[in-house]
Amino acid sequence: MRNPVDHIMSTHQVNDREFSLAVGVPHVTVWRVRKGMTKTINPEILKALEEMGYDAEIILEEYQKWREDQSAEMRKRLIR
Repeated sequence: MRNPVDHIMSTHQVNDREFSLAVGVPHVTVWRVRKGMTKTINPEILKALEEMGYDAEIILEEYQKWREDQSAEMRKRLIR
């Protein structure tokens, strides 16, 4: 599974700065979401994605599942 925000950005070939300008948040906010550093997606990003025709609820569900998978994988790597 892939981070859905990262997938959308890759599909449209935009970087963090470009995406941040499009959705109206600082580029560090976009970076944090792409890296899974936040438990949820910034509401402004979700609103902008909804306005672009994406289903924000599905994007958020996919993001949270992806993040859970990433966390579980990291825990497995840390087990002795």
